[in-house]
Amino acid sequence: MKFTKLQKILIPIFVVLLAIVLGFDTAILRAFKINPYQIDVSYQKLSSKKIPKSMDQMSIVYITDLEAGQFSTPEELDRLFEKIRELDPDIFLFGGDLFWSDAQISEETRRQMVDQLSSIKAPLGKFAVYGEQDLVSEERRRLVDSIYEESQVEVLVNSSVTIANQDRSPIRLAGLTTEPVFESAVQSFSNEQFNLVLSHYPDNLLNPSLAMAPVSYAIAGNSHGTQISWPIKGGYREWKGSLDLNRDKQKNLNFPYWISSGVGCIDFHARLNSPVEIVYYMLNAS
Repeated sequence: MKFTKLQKILIPIFVVLLAIVLGFDTAILRAFKINPYQIDVSYQKLSSKKIPKSMDQMSIVYITDLEAGQFSTPEELDRLFEKIRELDPDIFLFGGDLFWSDAQISEETRRQMVDQLSSIKAPLGKFAVYGEQDLVSEERRRLVDSIYEESQVEVLVNSSVTIANQDRSPIRLAGLTTEPVFESAVQSFSNEQFNLVLSHYPDNLLNPSLAMAPVSYAIAGNSHGTQISWPIKGGYREWKGSLDLNRDKQKNLNFPYWISSGVGCIDFHARLNSPVEIVYYMLNAS
């Protein structure tokens, strides 16, 4: 069969367009059917001369935005926490939003969450900050507090703690709420220590009080990496607390930071270019 000159031009264009359409359809299918169930572990190294030798090779596992109660099933939660237990962290951090804001939480559900969090050993401590969905009502906050208390998770409310391994040379961890009081959170930071900031809202990291404090590293969540992030266009929507700093809008700060895409889904059960993410940090006393 002989092709006309026009056909010779159009056929390659048609093939390319068909490949783009098929690729897009496959990506959308994966976004709904595969990505929400596939757990990625992001391995990071935190190196600093301020990390004491006794904390060298200690590990931190960080997750955020669980949003249990809208889409997550007990089986999905089992897989998530089984993966965390496999990682065997020395320190466990949770960045807020334990349950979806409208979740109806039975005593059985509450008990299951206590069991899951209790199953994480983390001998150097388990710590959390509130997300906005933990604070939708006073009743919800009390319920979240009861779960944390029974599972030995310490909530940091614009405050900080020291974390040490066997000796008196610690690192310091500060936790910011959704209505942060920066001065009280970082007032105990020292230039001689490694200072880690945990915040639910990424926008908190832009505050001048942190720019002037000796922050060594910061981590945040909240926006789920927007859950759907289109090529070129970026995130499909903006979230309060992540309007100025998020996975799409990165800025140069006085300290390094990481914004996690979280582990849960909200509004719809789909993820595109925004993996279900556990962050694993290894401390390196360099």
